[in-house]
Amino acid sequence: MNRAELRQILIEHRVPVLTWGQGVSKTLEHLLNEINEGESTLVKDGETLVKKESGVTVTVLYSNGEQSWKLVEEKQVFSDGRERARGYTGSIGEKMRSGEEPIAAARRALSEELGFENTDLLISDDCPFETDHRPILPSQSYPGLMTRRTVYEFILNLPGENYTAEGYQEVQPDKTTYFRWQEI
Repeated sequence: MNRAELRQILIEHRVPVLTWGQGVSKTLEHLLNEINEGESTLVKDGETLVKKESGVTVTVLYSNGEQSWKLVEEKQVFSDGRERARGYTGSIGEKMRSGEEPIAAARRALSEELGFENTDLLISDDCPFETDHRPILPSQSYPGLMTRRTVYEFILNLPGENYTAEGYQEVQPDKTTYFRWQEI
């Protein structure tokens, strides 16, 4: 799909794309990349255009034996200076790619977002997870577009060699995401 085709589909469904890229919203190019990378699809639900996606969340916990912490996403700062806090219940989240298994997406999230190597050692194939089928909701990232998500949830008890007290940063060309530890 190209930019013009996507824009036409959104306009036909009265999605206000001119408001995107302001405040906490992402741009048309962000959605185009999600679609072309297989992370999202657009489907019709009756007369409503819906962005359909599957993803994973990984709740990262650390304990030194005396205290325990949960890693939380503090904020995202876009390259144009805009900031947003998403309020995830898990520590990190990642959209799954077309045909990707949940465990592979969880491992990729740990690598991409936190810079962890050897993610096979951190989350095993038999890691328990629950599937959360969420209702169709308005998208925070793309105002005027509805979203349906299926989310696979993982919990990781972080080994000490991967713990960094000051937290972590994921730097991407368009934004930086900041993660910090919160005592539990």
